[in-house]
Amino acid sequence: MKKTSELKDKILDYFLAHGQLTAAEASQLRLEVDFVKLEQALVKAQNLTEEDITKAKAVIR
Repeated sequence: MKKTSELKDKILDYFLAHGQLTAAEASQLRLEVDFVKLEQALVKAQNLTEEDITKAKAVIR
């Protein structure tokens, strides 16, 4: 669970640093417990693609 939480935080920090999320949006998304739902929320609300998320995961790992 800790690794999932850390990965989630790193992904949100990545998009925050690249200007694709605001601090308020990132804060709200940090509350999402389920990682798959987090990815879906990013795609839906932020116009990010699955490719964007995969790229972020590759960069932060």
